[in-house]
Amino acid sequence: MVVPARVIRGRLNGLDHQTLPLDVQTLTGFIDVHDDLLYYSVVAWSDDFTGYVIDYKPQIVENAIRLAVGRSTVVVHAKGKSIRATNQPMSEWKRKSGERHGNHWMESTPSGRMRTVTVDTNFWKCQVHDAFRLLPGNPGSLTLWGRDAETHRMFSEHMNAEVAKLVESGGNSLYEWQDTPNDNHLFDCIVGSMVAASHCGIKSAEEIEKPKRKSRIVRG
Repeated sequence: MVVPARVIRGRLNGLDHQTLPLDVQTLTGFIDVHDDLLYYSVVAWSDDFTGYVIDYKPQIVENAIRLAVGRSTVVVHAKGKSIRATNQPMSEWKRKSGERHGNHWMESTPSGRMRTVTVDTNFWKCQVHDAFRLLPGNPGSLTLWGRDAETHRMFSEHMNAEVAKLVESGGNSLYEWQDTPNDNHLFDCIVGSMVAASHCGIKSAEEIEKPKRKSRIVRG
C-alpha cells in the first residue's frame, strides 16, 4: 500500500513552483497547526481528480498569518478520525439534520463548536498513496512541481512516516495507518488538501462510475 519515498519524489510534472496547469478547476490547501509552526500544502485539481502539488512547507505562524491577510478564501475546520475495521463505516452513520455527507467525510456543527468536517483518515491516506502510485499524466494521479526529485526529499519522507496494516474484522477489510517516530505533517496536509477537493465537489472515477442496474424480466 505505501508507495516508497523514492518513487513519490520522482512523480514530477515539470511545472515551475507555484504554477497552475491550464486544466485545473480548483485550488485547495490544508494547514497542520502546531504551537509556533505551521505546515501547509496547496494542490491544484482538474475535474477528474488529477492533482498537482504546487507548494508546501513549514511556516512560522506569524508569517503564515501575514500571507493569508487580504486573500479571498473559504476556511473549514477539519478533524481526522481513524475508522478501523471494527468500527461502523462512515457510510452507515445515521444522518442527522444539518449534516452534509461526502465520500468518507461528514460536515456538521457539534454543539457549541464551529462547523467541522470529520474525515475518515484511513480511507484518505490510502487515496493519497493510490494517486502517487499512478504515473504522471494519468487521470487521478498526484504529481510534484519541478524536474529535480531531490527537491522533494523531505516531502517524500513525510509521506512515508506512517505504516499501513491490512486488518480484517467481521467481514470488513481495510488498511489502518499507524504513526512512526518520524514527522508526518506534510502527509496530513496532502490528505487534507485531497479531502478539500472532494468537499468542493470533485469526484473520482470510482465515484462517478455507478453500478449497472440489473434487468428484471416480468413474465405474464
